[in-house]
Amino acid sequence: KISEAAQKKASEVAYVEEHIHEVGEQVGEGVAIARNGASAAANDAKKSAEAGVAKGLYTAKAAQQQATEVADLEAHIQKDQQAAATIALVTANDAASKGRVKVLGAAMHVSHPRVHVIGNSVVDVLVKGGSNRLEGSDSFSSDNVEMISEPIIPVLGGSGAASAYVLAKLGAQARLYTNLGDDSFGAMLTGWLQDAGVKVVSSHASATATHVIAIQGNRRTSSYYRGEKVNWQAASAAPGIGEGDWCLISGYGAVEQEDLAEITAVTKTLTACRCLVAFDPSPWFAGKVDRDSMLQLWATLDLLTATEEELLQWVGTKKKKMSSEELAKECLLLCPRARLVVVKRGAQGASWAAPGAESGSLSALSCDAANRRHVQRPTCLQPRLWAPGCCCGGGCCRTRYESGTKWKRCNRSL
Repeated sequence: KISEAAQKKASEVAYVEEHIHEVGEQVGEGVAIARNGASAAANDAKKSAEAGVAKGLYTAKAAQQQATEVADLEAHIQKDQQAAATIALVTANDAASKGRVKVLGAAMHVSHPRVHVIGNSVVDVLVKGGSNRLEGSDSFSSDNVEMISEPIIPVLGGSGAASAYVLAKLGAQARLYTNLGDDSFGAMLTGWLQDAGVKVVSSHASATATHVIAIQGNRRTSSYYRGEKVNWQAASAAPGIGEGDWCLISGYGAVEQEDLAEITAVTKTLTACRCLVAFDPSPWFAGKVDRDSMLQLWATLDLLTATEEELLQWVGTKKKKMSSEELAKECLLLCPRARLVVVKRGAQGASWAAPGAESGSLSALSCDAANRRHVQRPTCLQPRLWAPGCCCGGGCCRTRYESGTKWKRCNRSL
C-alpha cells in the first residue's frame, strides 16, 4: 500500500512536473511573443518618430522657404512701391514743370499781360553843360551862379517807375507798388505814370526820391536823395494776383541785407499762387549781401535780368572774358527754376539764354525823343525781349543814347 501510494504520488509529481514544463514552455513562448511585440512596437515607434521628425523637418524647411519667399515678395513690393512713388514724383514734377512752362509761355506771349512792378520811383533832374567848379557862398551873386545854355530837365527815373512806364507803353497792364511822396515831385511822377496807363499804388512817403545829375560831356556827377523804403510785401497782398501774372521786383539805392530776405519770402509767396517772378538786382546789393543769399533768391525766379556788370558781381566765374550770351548761360545754371536770363546791354541791346542751350541777342531800337509826350510807339517794339533804355540817367522816357556815354551802365529796365 505504501509502495502503491508512493508510486501514485510519484505519478502525480511527474504529471505536475510535466504540466509545469508545459506552462514554462507557454510562458517562454509568451515572453518571446512579448519580446517580439515590444521589439516591433519599438521599431514602429522608432519609424513613426523618424517619420515625424522627417515630416517636422520638411515642414520647418517648407515654412522657412515660404517665409523667405514672403520676405522676398515684401521686398519686391517695397521696391515696386518706391519705384511707383519715384515715378509718381517725377511725373508730378514733370507735369508741374510742363504746366509752369505752359503758363510761362502763355504769359510771355499774351498781348496785354498783367505785370505787377515793385520798385522805387525817382525824379532824375538832368543838368547839362555846367562846369560844376564854382565856389559856394552864403549870398546870391554872379560869383556863385553859373549860366548854362541847355534847359534843366526832370525825367522819370527809378527801377520800378521806369520799368512800369515802359511796360505800360508796350501794352501791358502795369501796376506799380512804389515809394512816391505826397509832394509836388510825387504828383508830377504820378501824372506821368498814369498818362502812360500805369496803375500807381504808393506808400505815400513824406518826400519823393530825387536824383540831381550834373552832366559835362560824357562825364557825370550826381546827388541822390533815396527816399523812403519800398514795401516789398505790397504786391503779394494784391487782389486777384495769380496764374499768368508777372511780378517784376527791382533793387534800388536804399536796399540792405534784410531787403533781400524779405524779397526772397515775397517771391516764394508769389510762386505759390503761380505768379511768374522776374528780378532785377540792380548794382545796389553788391557789398551789402553775401553771394549765397543772393543765389537763394535766384533759385525762386522765372526770369533774371540785369546788366553785365551787375551779373558778374554774383556769377563768380573764373573766365576773364566772356560774351554776354555766355554770361547769360552761366547765370541760367545758377537759376534752376528760371526759363529765361536777360543780359541788358544798353545801347547795344540785350542777350538772353533759355534752357535747352537756347540763346541769342537783340539789338536796341534808338529813339531821338526824350521827355516828350504823345510820341507814337514804334510798331517794331513788339518782341518779348527789349532794352528800353536807362532810367537812372533819364532813359525810360525814350532817352537818346550818345556814343561814349556811360549811361548804359545805369539801365534798370526789363
